[in-house]
Amino acid sequence: MKLIINDDNLRLDEVQEFNSKARAILVDEDNRILIANYGNVVLLPGGKIDDGETIYKAITRELSEELGQDYNVTN
Repeated sequence: MKLIINDDNLRLDEVQEFNSKARAILVDEDNRILIANYGNVVLLPGGKIDDGETIYKAITRELSEELGQDYNVTN
């Protein structure tokens, strides 16, 4: 695995677009956490919140798309 550190971050005035993301921490019965590898970048599973979508709907949709399993989110 390769560790990527971005020391040359964008300044706020350089950002052209903002997106909201939903991420999940999934812990199994053995206390293992599921992580995803996106092109050598390790992230929690999840993704973009679509227009008009709640964070709960977004995370259940993303988990279904990425993991092929349906989840119920309670708040």
